[in-house]
Amino acid sequence: MGWWARLFGREGKRSRERTPTASWQRGPCWKLSPLDNLVPFLRALPTLFPEGCVLYLEDGRRPRDVREFLEARTAPDARRIAPGTLLPRPTVYRMPLTRENVDGLAALAEHHAFPELACHVHVYSGERVLLLWYDACADPIYVAREVPEERVRAFCAEVGIPYEEVKDW
Repeated sequence: MGWWARLFGREGKRSRERTPTASWQRGPCWKLSPLDNLVPFLRALPTLFPEGCVLYLEDGRRPRDVREFLEARTAPDARRIAPGTLLPRPTVYRMPLTRENVDGLAALAEHHAFPELACHVHVYSGERVLLLWYDACADPIYVAREVPEERVRAFCAEVGIPYEEVKDW
């Protein structure tokens, strides 16, 4: 590892090449209006995505109970995702997207401010990012076009937001 990587805690090029990645495929996608409350978003995620996906939470000022919850449910899949924060190095948690996990996290979110859980939220499956939400609570939510419109429609109805199809993110 080079001096720059050691100074900033970054992986070297060889290490990145060995780390599996999940990426967003440019092109048509669903654009959902931003939400100002993480609780309904979390509770509705299983409507949008099947089990087997991973919930990726980046940054945030997580209190002890939130950290302990996330650490106890760490996903074995540690794929790299393009970070929303470069410096300082962000704290990242990956959790299997299951009804039990998101309901537990939503219960914690009822007692914590949005930024205490995450600043950037993503969902991925294998090598494919299915949901991008940088600057959560302020920016729109982008969902991969491969997610069927019926699921997007049901999710948006459940959380009370509109959606549209866009050509590219």
